Amino acid sequence: MDVTVIDQATAVTKLTTTRDALAVAVDRLTKATDALVDLIVEVRPQGLLTVDEMATAMGRDRNYVDRLWSLHGSTTKGQQTRIPVTEQTSAVAARKAYDFLATAAEAQRKALEAVTLARAERNRVVVMVYSSKLLRNSAIAVHAGIDRNHVLRIARKAGVGPVYRSDTVNQYTG
Repeated sequence: MDVTVIDQATAVTKLTTTRDALAVAVDRLTKATDALVDLIVEVRPQGLLTVDEMATAMGRDRNYVDRLWSLHGSTTKGQQTRIPVTEQTSAVAARKAYDFLATAAEAQRKALEAVTLARAERNRVVVMVYSSKLLRNSAIAVHAGIDRNHVLRIARKAGVGPVYRSDTVNQYTG
C-alpha cells in the first residue's frame, strides 16, 4: 500500500507506521535469536550432536556455535569446552535435536529478512518525506525514531541531495 505524501499528517502517519513495523520486526528477531541461543545451550550439553552437526543444521560455521556457547553456556574461563558425543545417543533424539536447530535457525533467518525489509521501507518513507519538504529532518527523525543526522545519511544514500526550504531565514540569508 503506497500512499503519497500530500500533507504533514500523512507524512507523520506514514513515518510512525514504518517505525512501529520496524520495532515489531526487531522484537521478533530478538525473540528468534534468543530461542536459537537457548536451544544451543540446551542441546549441546546433552551430547546428541557434535558442534559440526549443529552448525550444519543451522547453516552456519562451527565458530558461530562455539561463540554462542562461550557467551551463554556454562563454561569456565580458560578451560576447554569440549563435550563428547556419546555412542549411546539415540538416533531419533539426535535427529529431533537437529530438526529443532534447523527450524530455529530458519525462523531467525526469516526474522532477519523481515527486519531488512522493514528497515528498507522506513528508509524509503524517510526519503519520500524528506524530499517532499513537508517536514524538516529533525521532525522526520522524531517520528521515524532515528537521529536527525541519520535522516540526511539515508537521503544521501538514496541520491537525494540536501533539501532547503524556501521559507527558512537564517543569519546568512537575511
